[in-house]
Amino acid sequence: MTVDSALLDALMRPDPKPAPRFLLHLDGASYPMENVAVADSPTPVNRPTTRGGVYFSGRSAHRITGTVLGTNLAPSLTGKMLGPSTDFEVLRIDAEIACDGRQVRLAITVHLTNSVQTPDSMELGMTIVGLESA
Repeated sequence: MTVDSALLDALMRPDPKPAPRFLLHLDGASYPMENVAVADSPTPVNRPTTRGGVYFSGRSAHRITGTVLGTNLAPSLTGKMLGPSTDFEVLRIDAEIACDGRQVRLAITVHLTNSVQTPDSMELGMTIVGLESA
């Protein structure tokens, strides 16, 4: 999987109008995401290493966070989170953002790194492992 740096720049700084749209696909269902933010984040490694079977070579990663309203996707998250276990899945987010005055569709592949359940939503933290135009 590759990350297109030009698309990543556009994703990190989308035009404000129209508002970007993000749709998480999980176990055959789709969930609209709100309050999505993309940023570079330092990784807790200082040398090439593996975590959960995934190779990290850099000292930063591209992170995406967002909220899904409702908690009905919580049971689907079991076994999908990157962690000490090697049993996890690559998830897909489809996005539509405005870039240079035109709408751009993106396919974002991610690893789920954390989730926080509130009474009415799920806050998800993910690492981007692939980004391409859809």
